[in-house]
Amino acid sequence: MTDANGEDALMRAVKGHQTECLLAALPFCDPRAVNSDGATALMLAIEDEDAWQRRGEQADAIDALAPLSDVDQEDPAGANAFELAILMGGDFDSAMKIAPFVSDPVRALKTLTAWHENGDGHDVPCDFDLIDELGHRCVMTAERAEWFRQAAEKGHKGLAGDLPKTFASIEAFELRQAIGPVAGKDGSAIAAPRSIRL
Repeated sequence: MTDANGEDALMRAVKGHQTECLLAALPFCDPRAVNSDGATALMLAIEDEDAWQRRGEQADAIDALAPLSDVDQEDPAGANAFELAILMGGDFDSAMKIAPFVSDPVRALKTLTAWHENGDGHDVPCDFDLIDELGHRCVMTAERAEWFRQAAEKGHKGLAGDLPKTFASIEAFELRQAIGPVAGKDGSAIAAPRSIRL
């Protein structure tokens, strides 16, 4: 059941900063549903104008909604939940909660990079935990590996220390490039184990 704005109980709980109501409504409402403005409950939590005053409630809402929502769903302007988090002033906490669920980590990294280039004057993003969460899930190429190296060189912890999961993916990619296809006993190529397929 929705109101005149197309909002269900879940969306109203998000807008009212009522975490207990949100959790109670979640089993009965579809977190992928959109209101008449094309926003999901997750988008409403991210776009909350009072979020800076209510970080706890917003974080709880995003924690509950991100795993169940379609984080790739776009609003009428074409922005998904991750992009909204970044574009709403660089809300890295919310973006980090959403990042494991994005299906296109390259698009997310491009959004993050564009925000840094246009928003804070840095030429590469410096939120390394977020970059690492997205980076290790990218299909690795030589160009991407080089970009990650350059980004990490501008960090403070050292090359692999900034992006441990991503650098593990880079090493797996480079190892696969170095050894090439592996032949089985009958001479046919053996597929790489699932853990290192890129």
